[in-house]
Amino acid sequence: MFSPYRLTSFFHFFILVFGFVLLIARIGPTLPTAVAMLFLSIVLFARLTQYEFRRFAFWVFLIIPMSFLFGSIFYFLYLEQIWLMWMVTIVTTVGIWLYAENLYAFYHAPKKYQPYSLEYLSLALGVFAIFFFSAAAFGSQLFLQVEVYIPAIAIFLFGCALIISIFWVSKIDHSLSIRYGIMGALILTELYVVLSFLPVSYQVNAVTLSVMLYSFIGIARAELLDKLTKPVLRRYILLGSISLLVIFLTANWT
Repeated sequence: MFSPYRLTSFFHFFILVFGFVLLIARIGPTLPTAVAMLFLSIVLFARLTQYEFRRFAFWVFLIIPMSFLFGSIFYFLYLEQIWLMWMVTIVTTVGIWLYAENLYAFYHAPKKYQPYSLEYLSLALGVFAIFFFSAAAFGSQLFLQVEVYIPAIAIFLFGCALIISIFWVSKIDHSLSIRYGIMGALILTELYVVLSFLPVSYQVNAVTLSVMLYSFIGIARAELLDKLTKPVLRRYILLGSISLLVIFLTANWT
């Protein structure tokens, strides 16, 4: 039997492609278009999760994709290169489409749901979300001369909500999720403040924050799920070290 919820991912795809094309072509006012994209996406995800406002799961499954979408639109507004605009458009549209597809399967077609799909997707969207949002935050300091404490507070709140949601999706206890979420957000905020004083590209700084978020969530989640072994720890340390080396070289070239 066909379910009307099945069309949610299609509507997301159409709305985002249409909205980003309007932004790229500079057709119509920018801010109303961006707000309309966010609003319609919120409505679609709320409908997909059956408007269960009183359940914590509803807010978690809304925060993760909306953080990703909001960060990408915020970052998009600072871009000038057309190819980069299209890259953000593709990444954002595909990411939201995949999340909507898996959320549909989780809620309405559990036999088709692949175990751990939402966990992995939440982590991937979370890393992209912090990159987009922090790049736009660094850009606001550079282009709009915003005082550092304003985006720092925004980074803390954004990171805290995102990390708590990712941990909750990973089936980690709610109280532990909050504790580690605050801890991770503080680390991100401190790193953001430090990087904001360095003469480095705002996009390179954003990649550094993304690597930090990925490493923190990976190690903390493995520890909380009793899966933190020496090979796992070495993997995250090696990945983080290689990523930071690449970032350092890129910063020198730019």
